[in-house]
Amino acid sequence: MVVNTRPADQSQELTDLLQRAGFETTEIPLVEIMPDEEGLARLRRLPTTGFTGVFLSSPNGLRHMEAGLLPIELEAWMEKPFYLVGGKSASLVENLGGRVAFYPQKASLEGFLEEYSPTEAMHALGARNLSVTGLVLAQRWMHPCSASTRLEPTAFKAKGIGVENVVVYRPGMPPQAAAALGAQATSVDAVVFCSGSAVTNFFQAAPELGARLGRKDGILAVSIGPSTSKILIEKGVENYREAVHADNSSLVDALKQAFGGQATKVFTKQPEKKP
Repeated sequence: MVVNTRPADQSQELTDLLQRAGFETTEIPLVEIMPDEEGLARLRRLPTTGFTGVFLSSPNGLRHMEAGLLPIELEAWMEKPFYLVGGKSASLVENLGGRVAFYPQKASLEGFLEEYSPTEAMHALGARNLSVTGLVLAQRWMHPCSASTRLEPTAFKAKGIGVENVVVYRPGMPPQAAAALGAQATSVDAVVFCSGSAVTNFFQAAPELGARLGRKDGILAVSIGPSTSKILIEKGVENYREAVHADNSSLVDALKQAFGGQATKVFTKQPEKKP
């Protein structure tokens, strides 16, 4: 049995892919996305003229901007170029009338920082909204994010980018999560985690299952990417699978690699840190 922990409104695609691949699947959402009214009020007060772009690490950020701002307030932000951690959010930006300036081939924050070139961005935008001091592009991006975001603005400074995190939503735990996990306690073989919040909530809702996560002959943990894997490691999970790309297909591929034809579990050690 594979547990799909995606939020209820985002789980269907992954469940369909898992079932087509032959995995018995149950949906137990571990994250419930809620607007952060205080953060949205702060966003309304921010002058858009002080920013050269919008950095989107999750489509939830833009969804809550759309729901929480007046149309005229949202329009001012949609005039800014958008920078995404993955192409999956591109259609959402474009459907709201925005323009995507860049997203990496490797859909992750690490991929973005690795692939993004300030010089190429200047040429792509025709040097609009950019000021140049020497060879360093001065940019300031607004990042609509979760209250649990772990994006560190200093990581962008080397590329001449200032990033301001603005909380517009917060992850909560669905009230039925603990009971749902308890009902499947004896049949869970693997759990798919798509955020660090889902990992945290899993351990809170089902500490008994958490004790078996990543253990030999225990429960296989599958992570969507490095930031989620980091929380697994912090929780003491040393053995897990990490998707090559931060998308549903790669999560299914990770499970296929982990389970052999005889449903034999194959665990991998945590990736070695690059020097």
